[in-house]
This record gives sequence, structure tokens and C-alpha cells, in this order.
Amino acid sequence: MNPMSDCPTDKGELLGGLSLEQFAGVTAALAEGFEPGAIFDQEGIDPATWPAAQRAWREAIADAHDLQMQYMQKRRAAEDCLRRPIDPLDDDPDAWLGLLGAMAAAHDAGAVVAELGITMRDIGRLGRAWKAKAARDPELAGQLQEGATAARAPTRLTVGRMRLRPFPWTPAAPDTGLDADNVGPDSMLETTGPVVVPERCLATFQLLEQAPRESTDAHDTEGTLPPETTAPQTLPFGQRRASIPPPPAPIHKQSGDTVVDAGDERDPTLPFERGALGLTMLDRYAELAARLRAAPERSDAIMRELGLDTVERRRRVHELWELRFRANADLRGRFVRLVEEKLASMATDVEMPDDTVTADSLAPLTVLPFRNPAPGRPSVPPPPSLFPEPAVGTGTATLAAPPKPVSKTGLPFVSNPSDDEEPSDDEVTWVDPSRRE
Repeated sequence: MNPMSDCPTDKGELLGGLSLEQFAGVTAALAEGFEPGAIFDQEGIDPATWPAAQRAWREAIADAHDLQMQYMQKRRAAEDCLRRPIDPLDDDPDAWLGLLGAMAAAHDAGAVVAELGITMRDIGRLGRAWKAKAARDPELAGQLQEGATAARAPTRLTVGRMRLRPFPWTPAAPDTGLDADNVGPDSMLETTGPVVVPERCLATFQLLEQAPRESTDAHDTEGTLPPETTAPQTLPFGQRRASIPPPPAPIHKQSGDTVVDAGDERDPTLPFERGALGLTMLDRYAELAARLRAAPERSDAIMRELGLDTVERRRRVHELWELRFRANADLRGRFVRLVEEKLASMATDVEMPDDTVTADSLAPLTVLPFRNPAPGRPSVPPPPSLFPEPAVGTGTATLAAPPKPVSKTGLPFVSNPSDDEEPSDDEVTWVDPSRRE
């Protein structure tokens, strides 16, 4: 055992005299800029023990994945206790959804947040708060889903002052044992006002445990996702946290819902399924386009790897980006440049065709690998079972596709039927975007 370790307690092992909860709370408060002395006083920690305890916990967390997950749970619970009022993001669902959309479309989401005077930690707290609200209010959940694509981001925020408040594990203030009726001369009494005990806050996962939850069907494609818009967390020793698969238990049965995602648990804050959430970010969408361009024979497998395993999910991502590209020509240009960069970075591993990527060959992009209906015909997507991988080429180095008519609709992954051909809803085609006339 580490020489800094003391005996185990009900809250877990102590390292350097500190529990994991205390270590997480101190690091969260320090990250928000609070004075170390005030933090140590609130948590009942001897400042002299902090350097050794900090080093011991960093070493322990670096070597144990389970400790990394526990640390992130406690860290986010502590961050929730340090929340500050942010108007209108606290109460206006349209403002919250608009900000999420602006962050998804931006090349640097952190810059968008910084311009409004808040941090990515504020975004994480807001996301968890809206998740808890939606879990308690089905009507709000529907409102969040319906307004996801039309909401506008606020241009100005009113940000309140952040206060250092006790965490769920903070020890109670010690009793001084003084009798207010027998403390000596009146001159010794303080008359500045009554003693105010700080309100102990509840973490987000504690609020969710008290709220009723509706049963969900894992195969229901109308579900939604939590807004995981926070920047990837960094552990206190400077290494990025390991990618660990979530445990099978539902999120509300764990000690906290702020870190581990249960596989089928859903949250109505964005109109996309869990695996496809990253594709609302411009960089991830460009990565998808580049991978489809580099390996068209694996188009279906690539989309399934990124969570687009059903027709409905692919349609939602496609419609979202079509709206954004129509509204913002500069965004389309940034998208094309990103695809070019990603194709160039893949050139050493995949033999690419001689033709180059241009705005005409990629825009507008769609991730729907099925035929568009003829004018006047309703669009009826085929079931997932009708999506075999197209037999295009023979290996990763061969990208030549059979001759296909170029899409008259401008969708690079969809070909149109000839004038005499009746379109078939269950036909699957793929057209190399570089082959467009």
C-alpha cells in the first residue's frame, strides 16, 4: 500500500489523510479560482497535508481505471455545487438549445463559450441541470426535442457570482460549545449579525434519484440524448482520462449520473440518438464525409460505427446539416476545407483517386444512402435490413465505383432514376461525390 495511506473508512481509502471525495472537491474548487485557504477551511483539511495527499491521489488514479471513474463522478458532483446563475440559459430552453447549436457549428466551441463570459464547466453544469429538468417534466422534454433545430443562441448573458458552497460530503461545521447567555462582558459579543450556516446543496445525481422516471424502450428511435457538450475532462495529473466502457446498470441506480452513460438510458435534450451525438459537431461530420470518400465500399459499416445504424438517425443528422448549410455559406466552406485536410491526413494510409475534393464535389453532403423519391412521391425510407454494404471496388485501395447517373438534387450520395425508370424505395445506391458533373 502507498506509504501515504491511512486505514480505510466508510467513504473509502484515505491517502495522505484525504478521501477521494475531498480530493475531488478541492480540485473542482481550485479550478474555479477559489482561494486554497477558504477551500481547506470549509473541508476541514490541514493545508500542510495537501501537497503530499495531492501527489498520492494522482499516482493512485493514474494506475486504476475504477478510481478514475469514481473521481470523475465526485468531481462533477462538486462542480454542480459550485453552479452560478446564468440568465437566460438557466430557464429558457430556446436559449440553451440555440447555444448548443452554435457550439456544434463552430470550429472552436470553447471560443463561442468564452465570448459569452462563461466556461465549459458552466456548460457541463447547465447540461446536467437541463437533463434533470427534462427527466421530471415530459412536456419540457418534448419542447426540447421539437425546438432543437430552430432555436437561436443568445448574444448576451447575465452571469451571477459563484459562491463556495459545501459539497455533499463536506463535514458539518464544528460546535464551538459556547453558551450565548454566558460568554462574558457584552463587549465580547459580536453584533455584526446572525450566524448564517451555508446551505448544503444536492448534486445533480441526487436530484435525479428523487424524480420519477418513465420506462424507455431501447429500440425506440424517437429518443434523445444528453447534451455532452463539455470539453474532455483532464485528470489532475495532466493525462487524459482513459476510455472506459460504461457499466450495464442504469444511470439513476449509480452513485451519480454525471459521468457514466448507461447504454440505453436516454435524455431529451437533443434530437439524436446517443451514438450520433458527435456528428452534430462540424469536425466530426467532416470526418464522416472524409471516411466515406476514402472508403465508399464500407459506407454502411462506417456510418454504423458512428452510431448511424438506422434510417431515422441518418435522416436526422442529414436534415440538421442541410438547414445549417443553407443558412450559412461560410459554414459550408469550412466544412469543405476540413474534409480536404482529413483526406490529406489519410493519404498515407489509403490510396486516394487522382481527382481532388472541391466544394462542388462535396456540397451539400448527406448521410442518407438511399434514393431520393421522385417529385410528388412521399419519402418512405427502407428498413435497416435493406441496407447491405454496396459492393464497390475490391479492397481499400480501389475506390472506382460503377458508372452511376449524377444526382440532379445535388446530394452526392444519392443518384436519381432515369426519366423512364420508376424509383424504388428499397434500392440502395452510392455515388462517389467526386464523380459529379
